[in-house]
Amino acid sequence: MSGAAAVSPAQAAAVQAAVAALLPPGWAAAVCRLADAPPLLAAEAACVAGAVPLRRQEFAAGRAALRHALAAGGLAVPGPILPGPDRRPVLPAGLTASLAHDRGLALAVAGPIGSHWPGVDVEPMDAGLSDLARAVAPFDGCGALAAFVAKEAAFKAQFPETGALLEFSDVALTVVSDDMVARMPGGVAHGRLLTAAGRIIALAWFPRSAP
Repeated sequence: MSGAAAVSPAQAAAVQAAVAALLPPGWAAAVCRLADAPPLLAAEAACVAGAVPLRRQEFAAGRAALRHALAAGGLAVPGPILPGPDRRPVLPAGLTASLAHDRGLALAVAGPIGSHWPGVDVEPMDAGLSDLARAVAPFDGCGALAAFVAKEAAFKAQFPETGALLEFSDVALTVVSDDMVARMPGGVAHGRLLTAAGRIIALAWFPRSAP
């Protein structure tokens, strides 16, 4: 990602609506354009004080999207949303979320902890990633960029359960009619690939063990 890109309000709304349509009851999605990122709360700003401006903008947009998703789902919205030791946002008890961003927007899904962990990812269809097919193999039934997005979503979904930092080669991805299955050492994630506003988006779910 070389710099923030322009995203119209209509494009942001299209991404949000497309993802929201795939979520179970009690869950919500929200998008914040990087250009609309509000100021961070003091404790949040301290977490990215040494980061480059674009990273701070992404962080702020992600926090805003997450707050909007929690509010849209009628869930508790905390004050500062700080990263935990694993960099995942620390949320009120019983809630979970997944965040993603591309050159122009941040996307969040949030809901109550249940039988599965979520993972979401997004990339513009014109993302210039070199030698991608070899880097993200193995995959079947989709293009290389879709495989990249799907595997990133699967990585995020499995991490709260397994704590594993995986490589693309660890995930065998199969896509049939935009339904995705990602087989990993710790289990299998299922999900959906979709397109909206010139973007490829993946939403994945990984089984959660009983508490």
